[in-house]
Amino acid sequence: MSHLRAVPDGPTGPRESSTPPPRSGSASSVRVEAPGKVNLFLSVGAPGTDGYHPLTTVFQAVRLIETVTARRQSAQDHGTVTLTLEEPDADVPVDESNLAVRAATLLAQTTGVSEGVDLLLRKRVPVAGGMAGGSADAAAALVACNALWGTGLSLPELSALAARLGADVPFPLTGATAVGSGRGDLVTPIMTRGAYHWVFALAEEGLSTPAVFRRFDELTGGGQPTVRDVPEALTAALRAGDARALAGSLHNDLQAAALDLRPELAEVIAVAEEAGALRAIVSGSGPTIAALVEDWGLLLKCLVSSGLLFLTGYAIGSAAGFLTGFYMGWSRRGDYWLHPVLQTVGPVPAAALLPLAVLVVPTTYLSAASIVAFGAWFPMATMTRAGVRAVPRSFIDVARTLGADESFLVRRIAIPSALPDMLTGLFTGLGTSLAALMTAELVGVDQGLAWYINWVKGWADYPKMYVGLTVLVLFCRALMLLLFKIRSSLLAWQRDLVRW
Repeated sequence: MSHLRAVPDGPTGPRESSTPPPRSGSASSVRVEAPGKVNLFLSVGAPGTDGYHPLTTVFQAVRLIETVTARRQSAQDHGTVTLTLEEPDADVPVDESNLAVRAATLLAQTTGVSEGVDLLLRKRVPVAGGMAGGSADAAAALVACNALWGTGLSLPELSALAARLGADVPFPLTGATAVGSGRGDLVTPIMTRGAYHWVFALAEEGLSTPAVFRRFDELTGGGQPTVRDVPEALTAALRAGDARALAGSLHNDLQAAALDLRPELAEVIAVAEEAGALRAIVSGSGPTIAALVEDWGLLLKCLVSSGLLFLTGYAIGSAAGFLTGFYMGWSRRGDYWLHPVLQTVGPVPAAALLPLAVLVVPTTYLSAASIVAFGAWFPMATMTRAGVRAVPRSFIDVARTLGADESFLVRRIAIPSALPDMLTGLFTGLGTSLAALMTAELVGVDQGLAWYINWVKGWADYPKMYVGLTVLVLFCRALMLLLFKIRSSLLAWQRDLVRW
């Protein structure tokens, strides 16, 4: 993700007189999202006279997002900096020790702002997990308050303030992938291609960063470890978008110290790599374990997810369509009552019903399946009705004359005669159901082929987007071939009439 941007989160119209006028004249609240990070490379040197360790590291932003909303205060609260957690967490302080509060206070002191701010924080990055969640909060608070107060500081000026708050705070202002030097606070973006897929194993208890650095010093035996430059192999892998090559270049000098303090983390790393991860390492100072995985595995997972979702919805919709259509075709009373409903509801695009399905159906997955089912239901019901109504009346009259009961008429006359129309309904429903599936995955389901295509497109990884489109086409063709095989088997007498 790119550098942070402030988003107005409130009305821009006239404000109540109790609210101090903004310097910028903008919204009454501003929302900023900031990413957590994983360290692709971390080299640590001996501590200097100031007690800080010089670092060379490569940060990469991940889609674990911290959200800070800065709101103007009423007149009675004017001049203070407050913090509220959207989801209370005993491990996250809300007083002056919180980095977000310190960031807002520092910005106010630097720019001469006295009006104060109310901060609302939604945390998604693990606390004390080595993924710089607190630093992301501070960076987001700087950007949000800068926009809310209209102080007009540039990105370099905000970065300078961020460096005073902590070594990891400047990076979220830049985002994407970047090299950190000095204490990690001198951030330089580097060029990358493609998307990288991480699986994070979270620990129930955090790990103190100062404790990890102290253990690092103990393990080095009081020596003078030197800071290494970023390996050329790592930067080349990032430029090429090669996840396998990147996995071979991952390194963390603090990993040994973190594993010494938490020996159980070594087992997590081993399990991750045995499960197919390209490489698993401790993220920053830990205890979070970051496992790099191939996105081809993600593509396969998305294909399986789409297949299961489609087959579930398509089977249910086709079965419901058959029952509805047969009842209308066989029963005059059923046709009288149900045909107007079919004519009214059926032509509605399945995708248009997705918001309603999300409200009515208890889970996102089931709502997506219901939309797919609706896409198959209408053409199947329509064609089955037409096929049953087209059964020659003479066939039924002759069978009844010979003593056939209702069950025999349905099984041996109505269904076989309507079978060509029913299969046409299956073919038509295949297309409408697939269209509904793609819409459902884009709007509600967080995996699947359509989700994958849209996701890699968001990262401008167009080769993988075209691969996803190709897999989608092959998936559709496979389903179509399967249906024609079934048709050829059931309608052997029509084999020379319809070819595929």
